[in-house]
Amino acid sequence: MPEAFASDRGDRLGMNGQRAASPAEQFMEEGNEAVEAGDYAAAVAAFATAVQLAPDDARARYNLALALQYTDSKLEAVREYRHAIYLDPDLIEAHINLGLLYGELGMLEDAVATFQRALTLDPGNDELRVSLGDAYRALKFDEEAVRSYRSALILNPDNGLAAEALEAVRTEINRKWQTIMEMEQRLDEAPANSVRYIELANAYLAARRYQEALSTCNQLLELDSADPESHAILAAVYEALGDADQAIATWERVVELAPDDARAWEHLGTWRSAQGNLEGAIAAYRRACELDPTNLVIRFSLADTLMDSEHYDEAARLYRELLNVTTVVPERPAAFLGVIEACNLLERYQEALELCAQLLDEYPDEAEAFYQRATAQDALGQLDAAIASYEEALALDPLNEAAHNDFADTLLSAGRIDEALEEARTAVALNPDSYINYQTLAQVLQAAGRIQEAQAAWQRARELRGADIS
Repeated sequence: MPEAFASDRGDRLGMNGQRAASPAEQFMEEGNEAVEAGDYAAAVAAFATAVQLAPDDARARYNLALALQYTDSKLEAVREYRHAIYLDPDLIEAHINLGLLYGELGMLEDAVATFQRALTLDPGNDELRVSLGDAYRALKFDEEAVRSYRSALILNPDNGLAAEALEAVRTEINRKWQTIMEMEQRLDEAPANSVRYIELANAYLAARRYQEALSTCNQLLELDSADPESHAILAAVYEALGDADQAIATWERVVELAPDDARAWEHLGTWRSAQGNLEGAIAAYRRACELDPTNLVIRFSLADTLMDSEHYDEAARLYRELLNVTTVVPERPAAFLGVIEACNLLERYQEALELCAQLLDEYPDEAEAFYQRATAQDALGQLDAAIASYEEALALDPLNEAAHNDFADTLLSAGRIDEALEEARTAVALNPDSYINYQTLAQVLQAAGRIQEAQAAWQRARELRGADIS
């Protein structure tokens, strides 16, 4: 269950010399009364008004997030929890609820990161450690889950959930290990059987025992160093280890040994792209497309990389080709959006708007289409239309930090400073590592006459941009 609502009651009645409640606090109280009555829709309305009146009040944001969570508006709740944490990084309840909500949404890596941050605020919380263990377990990070459950039991030996979960994970680990031992035994019986090495290496990979997988691959290569499949499994191990240099070098060896292997060229393109070698990635994807021209995944990867490398015209042509051969989601909307984004970047805004209309006719709930439409409308100076499109985009996808940031910029152009500040702060709350978001926030604060805050935001933008460049 999520943590409880925060209350503003107690010291504001005014009759005994203490200060009276502010309008925002009155709506906070109204929201808490609605919660007590079980009317969460009314609570959302009251807390939203409190937030509007006191946008810097982290408790108001937290209560709004929790009320939204109870009304099953989960993405909006995530947004408000993130904003509450932005305003008050020590608000432990917001961290806990956000982590639990990420888990419900299947955003497990975000759940792990959030629970880890929460534990820096409350390291003695055994229930938090169980939640962290659950997130690790869902990710199949068994050893990490074991450590979390054990830590919970150290803090509270009577924590039955931790004990039960620890036993279940230990059983799963033992089952995997038993399977691996049986494979090891079969390999001992036929030590020259390359297929058994590959099976064993894959089993070690599944168990996240990467050093054992690496050792098995090296033994496999001793059998036949010219076997491309042996190098491919070694490359998979390096991928799991996150060793980009070794993964690239190994995939290069695979394509040297098997120059007609489209899968290997695709992997090579992926890792070159991850290292920022976009032209090298494009070359690899082109070769993969030549070898497997019907593979839509590879063609989309090529188009996306062309976009990243600012080859917008060619990317647009490729997305159009993909649009002509795709008939179902998610490929068809993705192809549409690729063409639209390329048109916007090429300043072909009217064409982008026409394509947005076609896409929304087929897929009326495609949030990114509204966002791209807003981008084109903004560029054409159609501010009112752009604002309406941004609102529709964010109603469908409230966690799109880029849309919040661009919306802030459009609202600023329209002179709607308070609304622009809300959107700029939301963008920063959703992605505090973006120098672009801080630049926009600084511009809005400056327009609002909040010079010191604007200077702090400019400084943070410069720091983040320097880190991004380096």
